[in-house]
Amino acid sequence: ASQMLIASRNRFALMTETPEAEAEFEYLLTRFDEDKLDVVLVEGCKNIAFPKIELHREEVGKPWLYPHDENIIAIASDSAELDSELPQMNINDLDAIAQFVLQYVQDAKAPKSKEKDAACCDTLSPAFLS
Repeated sequence: ASQMLIASRNRFALMTETPEAEAEFEYLLTRFDEDKLDVVLVEGCKNIAFPKIELHREEVGKPWLYPHDENIIAIASDSAELDSELPQMNINDLDAIAQFVLQYVQDAKAPKSKEKDAACCDTLSPAFLS
């Protein structure tokens, strides 16, 4: 079967095989109900432009993606700190990584204040001044 549905009283999951081609990342994102999620965590997809935390284990021996990928927002590694202004965490400190992700999502959701839209004494009508 190319599709399989796993269901219980409280949840369900639809699994679809795509042997002919890898599913497009943008298509997969459309499968979500945006009203029911806070964040999407993605593993892999190195060639797609979205915010990334580079996870790097020295023993694996793979080359760093940073600084060649401008979408990297932080680094989690088991080696010495890099010469970088990016936030850096120990790859084994899951609490620090989780806290970084939560803060990043919170900051992204926060309304961006525009300096020119801010009210000050110079922009308010005299009727508002006492």
